[in-house]
Amino acid sequence: MSVRSKRARRLQAALDTMPLRQHALAEAYEDFRLIGELPGNERLAQAVIDSAIAGKLQPVQAPQDAGRLVMLILAKQAEEHAPPKQLTLRDYLLDHAGYAPEPLRTHARLAIAVLVAKGGDITNPEFLKDAPLPGHNGIGMHVMGYPEKFATPPYVEQAHRLFARYAELRERIPQHDDAWFDALVDAALEFRACGELPDDELMRDAVLADTEYECLMRHKHGEDVSELMAALDEAARSECEEREDAIAVVQQLVHHRGRT
Repeated sequence: MSVRSKRARRLQAALDTMPLRQHALAEAYEDFRLIGELPGNERLAQAVIDSAIAGKLQPVQAPQDAGRLVMLILAKQAEEHAPPKQLTLRDYLLDHAGYAPEPLRTHARLAIAVLVAKGGDITNPEFLKDAPLPGHNGIGMHVMGYPEKFATPPYVEQAHRLFARYAELRERIPQHDDAWFDALVDAALEFRACGELPDDELMRDAVLADTEYECLMRHKHGEDVSELMAALDEAARSECEEREDAIAVVQQLVHHRGRT
């Protein structure tokens, strides 16, 4: 590690242990309410998120006491005879904006900026109160209208078939197994590079769905993906030996693209 890197890490460690100032939190919270923008300091940004989840500016907390105020929302049900608190789309969106891993956090923050630009008050607990929750963790993408925005002609029906297939895959995928998702990323990259698919059937289905979703994005940005989209659709709709033959065609197309 370089001397500069060591100094940067020591500086960040010092910043992480410094107490936040109430006036700085108040200013950042007001900016967030008015323009949907979070401060660059991540701990201050999380303090702003915590206040927004609570619905009002909160007192600053020491680093060791700082935590997700979404847990405090859930803890309200511990009050005597209090009914369970049903978390809303706003609660989940804020929680993702403060604490989710990338890229979920970035998507959530972009979605908040869009909502505020349209006149929404993300700090109001009533905001998005009755909005439906998606069946997946992509809260920010859901709020911004994705993946539905990728369902563009001439692939509208194929896109909806893909989205339905994704819903089925989510039921089969081990959602809390980080190692499985790391392996999926490696398999998807391997497939893009040379057309090789994993032997595991679930992993293979997930890679093919990911490739089809990527094609929808590329099409929306003006790229010609007609040949590969047709092959992917044939693979998704075929069965048994016909499906294996269709998948082989997909592999050939991806392999050829990877070499060009």
